[in-house]
Amino acid sequence: MFKIKAYIVELARRRVLRTGGVYLVFSWGLYQLLVAGAGVDGAPRRLIQMILWVGLPMTLLFAWLFHVSQKGVEIVHYDTGPRPRSAVGWGFDISIVAVLALIFAATLAGVVPN
Repeated sequence: MFKIKAYIVELARRRVLRTGGVYLVFSWGLYQLLVAGAGVDGAPRRLIQMILWVGLPMTLLFAWLFHVSQKGVEIVHYDTGPRPRSAVGWGFDISIVAVLALIFAATLAGVVPN
């Protein structure tokens, strides 16, 4: 149990979950724009889905390995010390959850096409 908790803490420290959430919101919006806005259908629609789904694990891997800061891109090492303070803070996390909840509610209500 301790290893799972430590792993989740390390995911939060490296901001992997935040990056994954941002990627999902962005890719969903891009997909809706391309499919609904441009009217893409059939094989190109499947290709777009495949590209976006393949991009998710790559994004999570890069979020695990690297940290982008004002100093530039840095390689992240495992550290048991205190977590550096984020310039964005918890407000950004809450806004991601709120946007995902709105998208989910709009999809359930039928406002947004599947």
